[in-house]
Amino acid sequence: MIKIDKRQVFSTDGKYVRRIGTDVCFKRGTVLSGDTAEAFEEVEEIPPYTEAERKAKTVELIRERYDANKEFEVQRELLNALLDPQAMTLDETGEDSGEPEAVKAYREYNRYVEQCIARAPQAVIDEKRQRKEAEARDAIGPDYNI
Repeated sequence: MIKIDKRQVFSTDGKYVRRIGTDVCFKRGTVLSGDTAEAFEEVEEIPPYTEAERKAKTVELIRERYDANKEFEVQRELLNALLDPQAMTLDETGEDSGEPEAVKAYREYNRYVEQCIARAPQAVIDEKRQRKEAEARDAIGPDYNI
């Protein structure tokens, strides 16, 4: 349970406390004027990455296939298809293809974005682990491989 005692907030269950809407976690923290227990939540452990890191990694993964211009193009073509569906159901030969190409392209783009969103958390964790391992090797020095 979250408890505020004088100017400090903490968990009576020994858990970490996180200010809702932030990535800030602590065991004991100072409350701001007007803070109530509802401004905080208990968490079992400190998350291994911040929301900003996860979002940045998601964008990085998306950029492996779609640059910003390509993203805007796919979205713009979908909007055009939605605004003028009859004109957008023709394929390259002028035949009616049923579903607009713009819709197909958007579905493929959206599937890829969802995959990137799912992959991003583990990618951030892996990247941090690799960075720590590299720092540990660098700290040991050049004689490490002997």
